[in-house]
Order: sequence, then C-alpha cells, then structure tokens
Amino acid sequence: MLDAKLNFFKYSEFTKLFVSFLIARVLFAYYLPLGVDEAYQITVGRHLAWSYYDHPALSFWAPSVLSKMFGFENIFLYRLPAIIFGSITLSGLYGIGLLLEGRKAAFWTIVLYILSPFFFFSGGMFVVPDGPLNAAIAMTMFLFIRSQTLKSGYVFQMILIGIWVAISFLSKYHAILLPFSLLFYFLISSERRYWFFHSKIWIIALIGVLGLLPTLIWNYQQGWPSFIFHGGRTNFEFSPISFIIMGLGQLIYLLPLTLFLAIWAFFAIKRNKLNNLLIYPASFIILSFNLLYVLGAEGFPHWTMPGWMLSLPLIGIFLTQKSDQFRNNVKKLLFCCVIPVWLLIGIAAIHINTGWLTAHLKTAPRWDVTLQFMDWNKFPEKFDQICCDDNIKTIGFLNWVDAGLIGATLKGRYPIRVVGKNPHHFIFMDNSSEPVMGYLLVPALMHEMDKTIEHVLGQSRLLDPNVKFIQSIDVKRGSFDYATVLVFKMLLPKPQIGG
Repeated sequence: MLDAKLNFFKYSEFTKLFVSFLIARVLFAYYLPLGVDEAYQITVGRHLAWSYYDHPALSFWAPSVLSKMFGFENIFLYRLPAIIFGSITLSGLYGIGLLLEGRKAAFWTIVLYILSPFFFFSGGMFVVPDGPLNAAIAMTMFLFIRSQTLKSGYVFQMILIGIWVAISFLSKYHAILLPFSLLFYFLISSERRYWFFHSKIWIIALIGVLGLLPTLIWNYQQGWPSFIFHGGRTNFEFSPISFIIMGLGQLIYLLPLTLFLAIWAFFAIKRNKLNNLLIYPASFIILSFNLLYVLGAEGFPHWTMPGWMLSLPLIGIFLTQKSDQFRNNVKKLLFCCVIPVWLLIGIAAIHINTGWLTAHLKTAPRWDVTLQFMDWNKFPEKFDQICCDDNIKTIGFLNWVDAGLIGATLKGRYPIRVVGKNPHHFIFMDNSSEPVMGYLLVPALMHEMDKTIEHVLGQSRLLDPNVKFIQSIDVKRGSFDYATVLVFKMLLPKPQIGG
C-alpha cells in the first residue's frame, strides 16, 4: 500500500486522466443545452433560500452565487461548480484506490469512473445534486480510510471528514445512508464497535449535522413539504417490472461490464479492515434502493449510483489481484462496451443541438421530442418585444418543467407563477395570494401548434373565461424550425401543491 498524499499530480496516469476528463467535460458543458432539471435548479436557485422543495440547497446555491460573483450568467458558469465537484470526486476515488491497493487499483478506479455516462454527465457536469453528493461521499471515504493509517493530525482529519459529511447533507437526502451504513458496520463488527465510544467520531457528527440545519429550518418554516413530497414516493407493493426497469437503467448509467465487475468484486476480493469500510456502505446503498424498486417505489435508477461509485475502487482491487491476461481481456471487453455507448451519446448530443437525424423529414417523428433538452436562448429577446404592459407583471406556466426551461433563459426578469397542481418550489417564490393578470407561456412542437392552442384554450377557460391567444414565438433547433412558445393572456390563479 502506498502513502496517498493529497497531491496526486505526481502520478502521470492520474494527471493525464484528470486533464482529459476535465477538457472533455468543459467541451460538453459548452455544447450541450441545459436539461430540464438543470434549468429548474438555475431558475429557482436565483431566489436564495435555506433549502428547496426537491433537494437541499447546495446545487441550487452554487450557480446562483457564482453568477452573482462574476456579474453575468452563461451555461458554462452555471455548470462550473459541477465540473469542480466532478474533479474532486475523481481525486477522492483515486486516493481510495491508492490507499487500498496502490496505483494500478487507483488507475482502474478512475478509468471506470470517467467512462460511466452517469458519472461523466450527472456526476461531473450537470447542474444537479449528484455532483456535490458524489464529491462529498468520495472525499469522506478517502479521508476516513486515510485516517486509519495516520499517526498524527487525527483531530484535524476528523474535522475535514465532518465538513465533507456536512456538504453531503447539503447536497441530497440520500447522503444520510452513508453514516447509517458505517454505523451499521461498526455495530456488527466486534473489531470496529469501539467507534461508538470513540470521542473523535463525535467531531464528525457535530460538524456534519450543521449540513442538515438549513434543510430542517426551511422545512420547519414551510410545514415539511420536502419530506411529504419524498415520502409520497414510497410504496409497498411487490413490483418486479419496476425492479427490471430500474436495473436496466443502472446498467446503462454505469455500463454493463462495470456493473458486472462490481458484483463480482464484492464477492471475490480478499476482505480486510480497510476495504470493509467501502464494501458495507456500497452494498448498503445499492441494496436499500433496489429493495425500494422491488417494492414499487417511484424512484430513479441513479439513486443507487453513490453505492456503485464506492464499488469502483473494489473493482480496482479485484483487477489488480488478477493476472495480466485477465486484465487484458477486461480491456478488450471494456473497449467493446464503451465504443457503441459513447458513439450513441455523441450522435444524440449533435442531434439535440442540430436536429440533423430528422432534418430531412417534413415533421419530426413521435420519438424526436427534445423540448426538455434544447437551446431556448433565442426566446427572451423576441418575448421582450411584447412583454409587458403596465397591467402585466407576471408570466405563468402550466407546470414546473416549462417554468424551469423558459425561466432559466429569462434570467429572473419576470416573476413566475405555475398554474398547475404540481408547481414544486415555484409556489414558495410566489408571494401573492391573489390571481394576477399575466402571460401564460406554453412550449410546443411547431407541427402540433394548432392542436396545442386548442387544448390550452380549452383548459385555461376553466380558470379564466377571457383567456386570449396572443401569438407564437418560434425557436429553431439548429437551423431548422422545430419548436414554438405559445403566448396567452389570462388571469393566472394562485397555484396549489397537489398530485
């Protein structure tokens, strides 16, 4: 085992992979338009709060604070915090592999991390909570494992661990599973049970709980909406279909070969005191969420990803303990797995920006719907030409998805109201309890414009019989006509949280 210092750039393989990973993410960050979750977080994050309806505050705060510091907003600045957190995650995972088995294990760990579509995008570039969560978990485990080998500076190490635990709590509710899984391991292990009575472990707990306070304060003030929302996703009805769908999602997010190697590594590697510190949290997180999938919970495949992330150093250990021929075979299989996946990602990325796959068709086919992942930046300058007269100060949307997508491009110039039954955090940004006159904005496919106008007018007349369609504002995908934003003038009712 090598002594793992915090400066890993002295290792050439780390430096090359770190720089390559960084450059690739910067290029994608500039090229790919904002996705729906990113746009939503940026839009509501402009209104600083202790916490937010969907998640704790850190990933909402980061792009907003950075934009205020620099005095401007653009897509790269929004994504810069996530890129930084992705680089921190890479460093933490490399450090874990280095500590447990040396440079070969560390190398395999970060290669598999970089090649995973989920860790590359959601964990390392997109404005979502997974970036800071993964960084905090990776650094917590790296520093905790490192503390087991230190002969001095132990208290300082505990303080650093506590800070990263606090950051994890500020990122996503799933973070609570890491300390729970470690406490479970300490409880069942006679060699580790002394940690319950170890004074320094409470340093981590006292600092870590500070990361929970903003979320608890906001939810207490608002009547615990986040806990009600997430609690409503639970279900206790056996659902093999849900489990299969979530399993396929995990295969895609992680890469099939990586998932297979992770499961193999759990059973095959030689266990010791240090790698048990990874095995128990990783398996606890993976099994907990897959149990929820079996029980039919309304979940997503990426919920298990922190557990699979902690399994990557275990794969590194496993491969290091195997023969050169075995590792060469894994390289060949990995190549065969990575090329088609990343080729499809490249094709999809180009299509999202240009629509080139279906540009030769008169209308886009049913499968070609990229409204929730396209560049809407041309819309605001056209909308500003018609908005707003003295009687209209607010813009409305039918749902939180549209409000996020269009709201992100408007950069906070207009108050936003969601008139549907599930406004998410937008309801906490609306201080008025009365209906207000405003413009209702509805993104739609251009070839479905007439049908959408008729549908929206029919639904909106239930809220305001005097609703009027004003005009459509076309937004191109690349150089081709594709989408439009329909503008209606109506009395916007006060929204309510509901199903």
